[in-house]
Amino acid sequence: MRVSSGRSCIMVARIGSTDAQDIWIDTAPQHGTVRPRGRTGITYRAADRFKGDDFFTIALRGRGKSGAGIMTVRVRVAVQ
Repeated sequence: MRVSSGRSCIMVARIGSTDAQDIWIDTAPQHGTVRPRGRTGITYRAADRFKGDDFFTIALRGRGKSGAGIMTVRVRVAVQ
């Protein structure tokens, strides 16, 4: 994901036919903030005047044809 310093960016996970039940922040970013947005999205906001790479991890809980599970996604943000 790419974002300008001090700006926000929205990310939505597409998880096919799985019924998404919950999303949460597993590991917070060090140079910004991230908040859940609905059941499959997040909003990341880069810290003012920070430029470089930031990382965070989200987790999604859902149920598909093969049963229930949790998916963990590590996100790298290039802040410009």
